[in-house]
Amino acid sequence: MSARDLLAAHMSEDQLLRAVLEHATWLGLLTHHCRPARTATGWRTPIQGTRGFPDLAIAGPGGLLLPETKSASGSLDADQRRWRDVLLASGQRWRLWKPQQWLSGEIQEELQALAKETNHG
Repeated sequence: MSARDLLAAHMSEDQLLRAVLEHATWLGLLTHHCRPARTATGWRTPIQGTRGFPDLAIAGPGGLLLPETKSASGSLDADQRRWRDVLLASGQRWRLWKPQQWLSGEIQEELQALAKETNHG
């Protein structure tokens, strides 16, 4: 196992999410994330609508990106797969991001592209 794979295996979903948010903010991108809150019955994310929406909405001059973040061993649940399928079918930019992609620089490159102006006219 490479050092990168070892680091990825130990990076939590929350650590990845925080790293993405910090980098996107540093690039001047707009971000949205709904944080869960502790209730009397456990952790809940208060939403109105259909469960499974991606973890993040990130917008910049290059468009809108809707990534779902997971740990190295994390997987999508049925609601998240449903959102993925509908978003991709409608031409939206949905992504599944895991620690390995952060450590390789792939996520940072995609965020950088999103931060660049695409229309010059």
